This record gives sequence, C-alpha cells and structure tokens, in this order.
Amino acid sequence: MPAVLNPVLDLLTVRGTVTEAEQVTARMRRLRIDGRQLAGLEVQPGQQVRVLVGGLTLRTYSIWHYDPLL
Repeated sequence: MPAVLNPVLDLLTVRGTVTEAEQVTARMRRLRIDGRQLAGLEVQPGQQVRVLVGGLTLRTYSIWHYDPLL
C-alpha cells in the first residue's frame, strides 16, 4: 500500500494483524485478528469485516466471536 494513502485509510479503517489462520473446511477459513485499535469495538456475531490480503485483494469474513479484552 502506498504510504501516501495511509493517513486517508487511518480515517476510514481499523487496523489489525492476522495472527492465526486455520482452514476449517474447503470453503471456510478461521482468522484471529489482533490489534490495539480493535479493543472495545462494539461488534455482533454475523457482522462482516473486510480484510486486505497481500495489499491488493479485499476478502469478506463474518464475525463469529469477538473478545474485546484480548
């Protein structure tokens, strides 16, 4: 991602890091995303999150579990 876009993206997004990825079935992957900006977010199971993969591709994942204390 070009550095010039970072200030704009910081206004529109919340950043985290994928710390675990597990292939659950052929079409389902479980991700664990950690980051300081994620603490205290109000989310519900079923909401969706967009994850930037490789700096170019956006993928959509559904939230199944969220622990605001981690």
